[in-house]
Amino acid sequence: MSIETNTSANTPSVAGAPFDNREADVIIRTSNNVDFYVFKRILSEASPVFYTTFTLPQAPHAQNASTSYPQVVDVAEDDATWDTLLRVCYPTPNPVFDLNTAKEVLEAGKKYDMEVVVWYCRDGINRVVSEDPLLCFNLAYCSGFEAEARAAAKASLHQSLQDLLHTSSRRGHYATSGPALTVLLLYHSKSQDAALNAINAWSTHRSSPAINGMDFVWYTNPWAHEFMASVAASYQNTPVGGSRLIETSADMMDAFLCNGGKSCSRCIAYIRCHIPTFLEALREAVYQKQSEVAVDLSAMPRFR
Repeated sequence: MSIETNTSANTPSVAGAPFDNREADVIIRTSNNVDFYVFKRILSEASPVFYTTFTLPQAPHAQNASTSYPQVVDVAEDDATWDTLLRVCYPTPNPVFDLNTAKEVLEAGKKYDMEVVVWYCRDGINRVVSEDPLLCFNLAYCSGFEAEARAAAKASLHQSLQDLLHTSSRRGHYATSGPALTVLLLYHSKSQDAALNAINAWSTHRSSPAINGMDFVWYTNPWAHEFMASVAASYQNTPVGGSRLIETSADMMDAFLCNGGKSCSRCIAYIRCHIPTFLEALREAVYQKQSEVAVDLSAMPRFR
């Protein structure tokens, strides 16, 4: 970063409001030749780097020039990145967090030691994690944001492994780093295996827990095993995909009624009474197994 007088041969364009105020005392000139007219006081408060820059002694020619022109600070980032940086630093509403430009904004925020920008990005990741868990995990992992990385990894369980791989392939290496993707896919696979192990244990004769007489159902009725097979198939698609089938009694009750259960009112009453308790215990078993799986962040860069 250098400070020099406004003597560029190519006339820069001027950023939009509020960064076009000619009363400003410094100009941030971006890599694509856009000028942001800003105030040193605001920039200094947000960035110790700029505070140091503005307090350094100036060369004699720069001191003479500053009586007629604002200082010009040439920066390596483009105008889109600096527009976001300044709007976060200025006393104005924050811009909408955009994952597509967040990497550049975060890197610049770290470069200029803008703590408010770093927290803006961390908060933004949390806000959009369910929309794009892969990109959120990559950004959090590469930035050393542990809490955000764990939240994004958990959100990724709502997508299939194929969808995650397709998303990564479509975006290319720029969007997803190899180490981050490897960590996420391993966590994804282990979480899926944990759920399937819990379900398979409950689908095997004589190994499923007896809950208010539901063991009788398993040992004498193939419809129950067919229902559990459908639950396992849903979990094979996504690590939390089968949770919909065991969230309420409706699907299991339908499986019973569609397999000859309509003819016996006593059986209907019995099954309707015990299914909720059985499913509650099954949900707890799946949750317990999956909660034992943790995303491995041991090789993640440390946040500085």
